Amino acid sequence: MRINAPKGTLSVALRQQIVQHKEAILCHLRRGAVVPNGVLPPIQRVPTDQPLPLSFAQERLWFLEQFEPGSSIYNLCRAVRISGALDLRALESSLNEIFRRHEALRTKFLAVDGRPFQVVAPAQPFSVTPIDLRRLSETERKNETAHLLAAQAREPFDLTRGALLRISLVRTRDDEHVLVFCTHHIAADAWSMGIFTRELWTLYENFATGAPRRLPELPVQYRDYAVGQRDWLQGHLFDAQLAYWKKQLEEMTVLDLPTDRPRSRR
Repeated sequence: MRINAPKGTLSVALRQQIVQHKEAILCHLRRGAVVPNGVLPPIQRVPTDQPLPLSFAQERLWFLEQFEPGSSIYNLCRAVRISGALDLRALESSLNEIFRRHEALRTKFLAVDGRPFQVVAPAQPFSVTPIDLRRLSETERKNETAHLLAAQAREPFDLTRGALLRISLVRTRDDEHVLVFCTHHIAADAWSMGIFTRELWTLYENFATGAPRRLPELPVQYRDYAVGQRDWLQGHLFDAQLAYWKKQLEEMTVLDLPTDRPRSRR
């Protein structure tokens, strides 16, 4: 049994307790693994020429967008400082390849009679035009770069458009750039943003050196997982999951927080 936790989370005493009760923990995990239909079956590819359901996580985020449209609270943004000569054509080619490769970044979220569905949009090539700040003083460059980053983070995404990747490139010196990429949480999370970064630099090196692309095609896309999850988590399995969380939450009290106006308790 391997333990994976953020640094500093596991104290010496807690680690000793886990080791001491290792067999009981493994026995409990094994019992959960043999529940009928308790494991998601292998994910299968599904066609993209028809509307598809959302995963439960996507539907939650879609609902929050309907509840508070135009919010940027679920934007995921990263900024990377690039030092040295930049091959802009290689960077553009790398970003376009990632956009083509990951369908979640170009998925539209539409609705009919209040029911959401997703449609994968074709990959449209795009270019990156640097924002040139070299004429500014160092202080002005820092302030303007910070302003641009904040503006990117605050700009909401339109989930109905299918363009969930936004790129900005700021040129601060001849040999220094800041690359900003933003997406929406309905299309990515912190883990996949790390994958995005690794793939970007692998592809950039390949395009810059003229080497053949070494990234294999993805066997499945997130839409395939969403369909598989919906097909699997239904019937008695869904009812059991729902009953569990109802029981966990039945004793919870309503938080009495200050709000801008009276709220219904229903």
